[in-house]
Amino acid sequence: MSEETKAIRHEVKRYEEKMKKALPRVAADFERLRDSALEEGVLPVKVKELIALGMAIARQCKYCIVAHVNNALRAGASQEEIWDVCRMAILMGGGPAMAYSRFTMKAVEESEDMKFPGSASNEAGSKGQNLEQP
Repeated sequence: MSEETKAIRHEVKRYEEKMKKALPRVAADFERLRDSALEEGVLPVKVKELIALGMAIARQCKYCIVAHVNNALRAGASQEEIWDVCRMAILMGGGPAMAYSRFTMKAVEESEDMKFPGSASNEAGSKGQNLEQP
């Protein structure tokens, strides 16, 4: 894992607790919103995470990209599905999305959670549990 990705993950974890202390109601409300949006529904969690990843690329949010790459892989997404998401983000976001798609490829390569779709370790993620926050 690159130093940049390690730093992003560390920063998110460090400041998540600080946000909860400084803005407890906002943090709790956001957590409920995130959990509600990502629960199993008409769209499976994997599809929702892939959509969120495409939006993160188009919005140029490295924090979101790292989180949603990991969450999508945990939910059973393949590298090929993530590359398809990059194609769509580039279509919708142009040059900047192309640059952030490169970062997405890097995040996939560096993900500690990369498993083949359908593996036992992906089962918990497919239920929307233990998801990273951007």
